[in-house]
Order: sequence, then structure tokens, then C-alpha cells
Amino acid sequence: MTTTLFALIALLVIVLFWTDSARAREFATALVDELCRRRGLQLLDGTVALARLGVRRTPGGLRFRRMFRFDYSAEGVGRQVGYLLLLGTEVENVIFETPEDDDQASPAPPDEASPSNVVPLRRPKK
Repeated sequence: MTTTLFALIALLVIVLFWTDSARAREFATALVDELCRRRGLQLLDGTVALARLGVRRTPGGLRFRRMFRFDYSAEGVGRQVGYLLLLGTEVENVIFETPEDDDQASPAPPDEASPSNVVPLRRPKK
């Protein structure tokens, strides 16, 4: 009896996590699409990809913190990388790569341990 109950609870948790993840991905895709439109950019592939998943303690309890990666283009040529950080369904940060020249490196994803919100976008010159 307890094994069956445990299996049902585990299945329920998995289904709830899956539906929450699907809803967060749909929200992130719509948000990034709108942000790209406002900036005059084109969202490539029309979707976002989950890059990192974590759990964060908030005053309201534990919430999932998701980092989505997306590709966009400024003029239909080239591919830049951007990141969207969500805490539950709240936007924490959106990072767009802003290339200044052709030797621009891909942006580093936000570091969980970093105390600042600054993300280095260029590799140091040697």
C-alpha cells in the first residue's frame, strides 16, 4: 500500500514539475520574442533553450530559478547569444550581446556565485 502511494506521489511531482517547466519555457519564449521585436531584432529558431536549472529560497518559499539561452540576429546576418533568468515567473535579468566589432566573443552565462550583476562580454586582450 505505501509503495503504491509513494509511486503515485512521485508521479504527481514529476507531472507538476513537467507542466511548470513547459509553462516557464512558453513564458520565456513569448517574453524574449517580444523583447527582440521591441529592439528591432530577430529571434532565431523562434524558441529558447534551458541552460541551467536551480532552486532558490525566497521569502515566499522555494522557487525554481531557470536560465534560458536564445539566439538572435540584429540584421539577419550573424548570430548573437542572449540569456534570460527567471525566478519562478519573475524576470531577474535579460542579457543581450552587444557586439562592437567582429572579434566579439560570445557572452559568458551569468555566474551563480558572482555577487554582481555585471556579465563580461569580451575576452581580455592578450
